[in-house]
Amino acid sequence: MIVVTRTADFLVFFTVCEQHGYVPWKAIFTSMPVYALTVCNFARSFVFYMLLTNQPTYLNVFKFSLDEVSEQ
Repeated sequence: MIVVTRTADFLVFFTVCEQHGYVPWKAIFTSMPVYALTVCNFARSFVFYMLLTNQPTYLNVFKFSLDEVSEQ
């Protein structure tokens, strides 16, 4: 019931903002979903960077030579 009430309040707030013609940037950027997306994007980028930079070390474990593979 609390979620329904909060969702209804949220929709009323944005409907009023839309009628007055302004975008509530502060409410958007301080909302929990924006924080969650920021943290998830940072984590995804960090993991991708770590995998990319450690790939040569990983390939050396299996005796792959990057010089030989790249000449093809």
